Amino acid sequence: MKVSTYSIPKNEAKEKYQELLVLHNESPLSKVKRRVYHALKQGQRILDIYTAFEQAGFNELLQPRIAIARADGETCYFEPSTHWDGNHRVNDGGATFSIERWSRTKHEPVKLPEQTFRPLIGKSASVLSTSVPQIPPEHFPKHALKNYYILWEVEHWREEPARDPLLLRRISKNLFVVLAEWDLSDLEYSIARGI
Repeated sequence: MKVSTYSIPKNEAKEKYQELLVLHNESPLSKVKRRVYHALKQGQRILDIYTAFEQAGFNELLQPRIAIARADGETCYFEPSTHWDGNHRVNDGGATFSIERWSRTKHEPVKLPEQTFRPLIGKSASVLSTSVPQIPPEHFPKHALKNYYILWEVEHWREEPARDPLLLRRISKNLFVVLAEWDLSDLEYSIARGI
């Protein structure tokens, strides 16, 4: 899967990180900046999911080409967001990705802002679902899966395994650290499809 990420040389990221530590600023913006530069100084890449979803676009059925969900889920739900226009509910181009059917729960859904999915604005769009990829042993994180997310390309919005997912750790509403990426072989795909 091709997505744009941010990276800078480790020494430059280390300098920026040290500058932020000296400031002792505890604002939300400073905290996110420290987390970003901490990841970059370790050689990790940063992904902006707002940009990733805008770049990925839609398939021929006006369904998102990529999905994101917490790593501890089995099913990912795509729910287009709507607003009341005075007469009825209309799609505003935003969406929520969640591991539960109704995203207003404790499971930290990923919400994309209005206008992200411009072709859906004003149209009716239904809730879609697909399987959350399983993490292979060599990329399994040290901490609980609920602390991580997986981003993948959806071939078909139905219960089917993904071929090339990314393992992510969330930094802010839209920024994630890319921790690992992998491709399923044909054999692994066949095994996962049968579960």
